[in-house]
Amino acid sequence: MLYKRMWREIRHSPWAFVSIIFLVCLGTALFTASYISFVNLQSSSEKTYQELKFAHLTFRVQAAPNRVVEKIESLPGVEMANGRVSKDVPLDIEGDSRRVTARMLTLPSSWEDREFVNAPFLVEGAWPARTNEVLLLKSFAEYYRLQVGDYLYPIINGEQKKLIISGVVTSPEYIYPLKDRQQVLATARDFAVIYLRKEIAEKWWGMQNAFNEIVVYLERPREIQEVKKRIEKILAPYGLLSTIEREDQPSHFALKMELEGLQEMAFMFPVLFLGTAAMVIYIILARMIARERRYIGILRALGYSRKGIMVYYLSYTLAIGVLGSLLGAPVGYGLSVLMTKMYANVFDIPYLVAAPHWDVQGIGVIISVITCLAAGFNSARKAASLRPVDAMRPETPLPVRQVPWDSYLFSRQNLPVKWKIPLRNVARFPRRMISNVVGIALATSLILVGLSWLDGTEELINHHFERVINYDAKIIFDRPVLENEVLEIARWEEVMEAEPLLEMPVRFHYGSRSFESILVGIPAEGEMFRLFEDRLTRKKLTGRGILISSSLQEELKVKEGQRVEVEILGVGGDRKSIPVAGTVFMSVGSGAFLPLGKAQEITGEPGMISAVMTTLCPGGMEKLKERTKDLSPIAAIEDVEQTRQDISQYMGLLYTFIGIMIIFGMSLAGVITFNTSHINILERRPELLILRMLGMGPQEIAALITRENFLTAFLGLVVGIPLGKRIAAYFAQTYSTDLMTMPLVILPRTYWLTVGVIFLAVFLAQIPGIRYVNRLNLAEAAKEREV
Repeated sequence: MLYKRMWREIRHSPWAFVSIIFLVCLGTALFTASYISFVNLQSSSEKTYQELKFAHLTFRVQAAPNRVVEKIESLPGVEMANGRVSKDVPLDIEGDSRRVTARMLTLPSSWEDREFVNAPFLVEGAWPARTNEVLLLKSFAEYYRLQVGDYLYPIINGEQKKLIISGVVTSPEYIYPLKDRQQVLATARDFAVIYLRKEIAEKWWGMQNAFNEIVVYLERPREIQEVKKRIEKILAPYGLLSTIEREDQPSHFALKMELEGLQEMAFMFPVLFLGTAAMVIYIILARMIARERRYIGILRALGYSRKGIMVYYLSYTLAIGVLGSLLGAPVGYGLSVLMTKMYANVFDIPYLVAAPHWDVQGIGVIISVITCLAAGFNSARKAASLRPVDAMRPETPLPVRQVPWDSYLFSRQNLPVKWKIPLRNVARFPRRMISNVVGIALATSLILVGLSWLDGTEELINHHFERVINYDAKIIFDRPVLENEVLEIARWEEVMEAEPLLEMPVRFHYGSRSFESILVGIPAEGEMFRLFEDRLTRKKLTGRGILISSSLQEELKVKEGQRVEVEILGVGGDRKSIPVAGTVFMSVGSGAFLPLGKAQEITGEPGMISAVMTTLCPGGMEKLKERTKDLSPIAAIEDVEQTRQDISQYMGLLYTFIGIMIIFGMSLAGVITFNTSHINILERRPELLILRMLGMGPQEIAALITRENFLTAFLGLVVGIPLGKRIAAYFAQTYSTDLMTMPLVILPRTYWLTVGVIFLAVFLAQIPGIRYVNRLNLAEAAKEREV
């Protein structure tokens, strides 16, 4: 009998029941989608790393004999080690005027057994059978639509070579194709990875029975620091240039940031939706119990136990939790499959795992059910504790609540009644108002955070490409050249202005801390590469010392006036000590800056530069690319506008994420408004009927309800916007690394769009309630009132 009555209650207010199920479904779906995606992506990367032996340690040296590899491989804790030749060279592409940078990596002599560190995964074609056959990284091949059998033309020692693509591969060290940690905004257009047979590389670069890079895979990764010290000691006589741990490897670091973001989503979204569902359940159950007070007394008088009454009301919340979570779990799994595929398009992970993870879905169901039961527990316990004699009596009326601004409202003669009533009603039920305001505030913060992420990303890109970079193209040389090259380039008809640039990889030391970055030398009065103290304030170079990026300052924990030591990688020599003259804001990458002459002195390259920045005449880019295609020692042309366009194409994942947050934020605000509006209309039915009988028309009643809901929405916005800003600041700080600094930027359009979306959701959610009021039959309602 009890459960038949529950079914009648659900049929009486079906949409209220369905809307809460929808919230629980969303919360469960978001938890399972984000956490399964996280687990799948993590499992996929771990399987790829394990199968392809992704190196725990990578060492770069000037040159070392092959016998050193055997010595390193015999160390305790080392499972496998391979030496290889690694060279960055200019690359020409058949049928394209662009010249890009290619990293040439040699395959080990035992590559046929496919068991070596950082082994590429063959996607298409075959392994090289002849010396002129190579493997090409998939992301680069797809960008230029290169296929097996096409030709590549690397520039080796100033001479163009012809190579045939025998296969297309992915690689564990280039899941996300970054050349180094400074090239955060690089795309597949700029950087190719080519695998070739060792014998041809030995011939080209004179590296017979030698290598300049060794990759090491460990048996026990937890012992990495001990093994690293032993290997560095072995390699020291051979000119050790750098050591890269897996955690600092650029591709792995980019993937790790995405994994951390998914983890954050798996916590934040379910808390928002399940927390809101809990508030709505509490309000609805409290109202249900108040309405059924006499019925509870009859049941208790007929012998129903307190436990039975409590179980009855908890069954209502249990039904919501079970139905919502059982619907949400498979929806979440479906979303996780889509999200995993989207990430697979961004990250070239060959061993893709898309398992259903029943344990995660089960946890999502359990969390949702427990949340719903907890939300209804207090109200159910209160109902069960009623004595039959007390329950049979009408509930003692609460004292008339004096709304704080009653006297003010009704003393305002010029304030219409149509505004006095909504203003007073907002404060009549403070708990309900607070829950409504909290729900809308959470929805507001959700939308604001998503839109602010878009603003921050756009500001990051704009700051780098519009404020810092003030050139159209950068001509990159494959070796340092004399500064006089700037004068020659400036004479080209397509070039308007040209400025020199010196970039050198270095390792900074301060106390026990060290960090690899880049030292940049630019003209002191130059305008093509500009420095900023913050996002908007320019900062000039000074002769008093070095300017370091804020991210580098955070890594070294060094202060202005203190001295850092600079070690030039790749050339050996003593460290140079130089004072820190201040910090600069860099939205992308990290580094340190000196006037060009001082940088040349520090790096031991007097009068030498590594690149030239140029501004071009209209249509000059194609002329520049054509002119420099066959010129040595030009390695590549960085087309700033093309790079920016390529980055925009990679924004699809971000736009999808933001769209989801807006839709879910609207759903959250809509469900909250629908339920509270529905409850208010049912409880105030007599009051609304009286207003109708006094001559107030349906449109006026609708306007009354709309004003009340909009007032509550306004209060929710007042709370939600500051809350959203704090959450956005937290995410901006969380995602900021030495690779990029995510600015906290919220544009005026974001505030207006957030306000508009919330009010639209509230307006749409109240329509069913307004239609219910307008359909009331006044004659029947009057008779009902008399009864």
